[in-house]
Amino acid sequence: MAFLKALGSLLRDSGWTDVLVQAGVTTVGTADSFLSAAHVTKTRHAHQLTVCALYQLMNAAYEQYRLSCQALREKIMPVDEWKVVMTENSPTFHFWALIMQLEVLVRAFLSSVRSGDFMLYQQYIAKMVPVFFALDQHNYARWMSVHVNDMKKISAIESVSHEFQQGHFVLQKTGRPFSRLALDHAHEQNNAIVKGDGGAVGLSGNPAALGRWMVSGPEVARVIQEFQRTLSPPEKDSEKLGHHEQSLAFQVDFADNVTKIIDVIKEAGNPFAERTCDFLTLQSTEIISAATHEAMKSMLTTGMQQYTSFVEDRLKTKTKKFSDPIKRNNMVLIAGTKRKKKGTGTCKLSILKKNNSLFSRLYIACQTRPGGLDDFFQHENHSTPPSLSSEGQIRPGLKSRLMECLEQLSPPEAVRSDADVLILDGAAIVHMIRPGAAKTFRAYAEDVFLPHITLLLQTVSRLDVIWNMYRTDSLKKTAREVS
Repeated sequence: MAFLKALGSLLRDSGWTDVLVQAGVTTVGTADSFLSAAHVTKTRHAHQLTVCALYQLMNAAYEQYRLSCQALREKIMPVDEWKVVMTENSPTFHFWALIMQLEVLVRAFLSSVRSGDFMLYQQYIAKMVPVFFALDQHNYARWMSVHVNDMKKISAIESVSHEFQQGHFVLQKTGRPFSRLALDHAHEQNNAIVKGDGGAVGLSGNPAALGRWMVSGPEVARVIQEFQRTLSPPEKDSEKLGHHEQSLAFQVDFADNVTKIIDVIKEAGNPFAERTCDFLTLQSTEIISAATHEAMKSMLTTGMQQYTSFVEDRLKTKTKKFSDPIKRNNMVLIAGTKRKKKGTGTCKLSILKKNNSLFSRLYIACQTRPGGLDDFFQHENHSTPPSLSSEGQIRPGLKSRLMECLEQLSPPEAVRSDADVLILDGAAIVHMIRPGAAKTFRAYAEDVFLPHITLLLQTVSRLDVIWNMYRTDSLKKTAREVS
């Protein structure tokens, strides 16, 4: 869970949650909860979908590079060499390659626990520690370093190491494959059974009662589970069934969600095909600061240096106290950084690339079926109409410019109507009446605004003043962000 939170801190404001929402994988509120790992299972599933989508996007980018080299008769680099070159030249490629690497690390660590592979467990948990050091999560960094060091010492004890190699460092509650649990996870499940509906609340304040509960709790949980099995015996072959994610329905739904995520990302541009020197977010035209890119480049190296120094100075030579503070890195992440808009030239180039791809598909379609440009342009061919938006952002404008069009349709006529009710736009009246000698809002209201309203009220029996309300789902939200 802690590592998922660290991964969420890297992905915050990167556009990742927007992609999940637009792909229909989850809702807005649930997607935001993935950043803090509020629900571990759902968050882990979201990262699993993401890493599959990123892997396919990286392969698609390499295939595009290979085809372009063949067309230009240039030498084609091997995929590993191509990754190194793109990582050095493209900040966007480097960031999402790093995210994919960390998501694979999460899946590998989970696999080591679920399968009871002690060697893999040691290998991958040691790779997690530098990330905690780099992101200043010192509590986890400090005690996970101790845990990794203890696991190495246990490996030297033949009898204990043999048991751990057999998978006895985790717990197997059922006969299902790939379903083992970490010991702390199993304890939490037993505690939930013993507690019931608040049965163990308040025990932490009484040491004697807490001790009795800790001793008797697992046994009580076992008795409860045996009683439940007696009331509803399981099916004969239930222990031989496969993992729940091996069902056909789950696999089809998983593949469908991966395809949706890929389509949404491709619509904004494949991040692994980005060749600019700017660090761009998904689903946005924003450019991340260069300081964030430098922090991402040095994150794993800095974390590994701190981890190595911590183990050497505090666990081996003990030249420093274990409780001494650890130096903070204060890395500049995407969240909270000042961003700037993508340049006009870059935006136009991106639009031209999309249009080029669109007309290429149109040309291919016209070879096999009847149709023409007139039929093609009768339908929307962009998710966001270019007449109303630019790069997915609605075009700002002034309402006063509409008057030029409206005046041509309806020439003004000096006709006075006998009205009983007058409705005024409060904001328009404020902009129309000059404040004059008024220096404060109170003076403006008493000396300028209210007298004008009173004068107008003499000609009608009722006068209403309407004020704007800026709702969160209104188009005015974009105007406020621009201003």
